[in-house]
Amino acid sequence: MKIFHAINPNFDFDFIGTDPAFPDGFELIAEVNADSLDDAYSMSQHLDDMPWHNHPNVSKVFKQDKESVRSTSAGDVVEHMDTYYKCKNVGWEIINKEFRL
Repeated sequence: MKIFHAINPNFDFDFIGTDPAFPDGFELIAEVNADSLDDAYSMSQHLDDMPWHNHPNVSKVFKQDKESVRSTSAGDVVEHMDTYYKCKNVGWEIINKEFRL
């Protein structure tokens, strides 16, 4: 699965501003070996003992400065089998690839 983070995230809160357009307002952050969207989300959360980009199921991180990679949050996107899912505050929403979230 591929994880895309919003470049200027609003974390799915309307009061912060307009959601960024996908894919232009996002950057590919990582590829993870996950069985479900929820597993991909869990693998991309910083833990007390390990930054998420060091998780053994994170196969590739695309940012040069790995220390600046934030955890996946509401408003970010995960691609699984050519379908794109927006992470919501609770759950996931299918989106079109060329879509303003």
